[in-house]
Amino acid sequence: MSLALLALLPWLGAVLVACLPVGTGGPAARRAAALMAGAIALLATGLVLASAPAVFAGEVLRVGVPWVPALGLDLGFRMDGLA
Repeated sequence: MSLALLALLPWLGAVLVACLPVGTGGPAARRAAALMAGAIALLATGLVLASAPAVFAGEVLRVGVPWVPALGLDLGFRMDGLA
């Protein structure tokens, strides 16, 4: 689950930051957008660090989501020592 969240986190963060009124909000709104973007980056870093012991032990983390099941296509994410 954390691997799927790690893959989706930048997209969710971009949507959240885009919803903030940065253009009309002045410096406070820009600061809020920067803090939210930084918090999302820290959360992603935390998820990577939480997965690190398993990956360093040689485990390959995988998650797959059926994309077009009629054609047998899946969307897959993988984290291994090279990733």
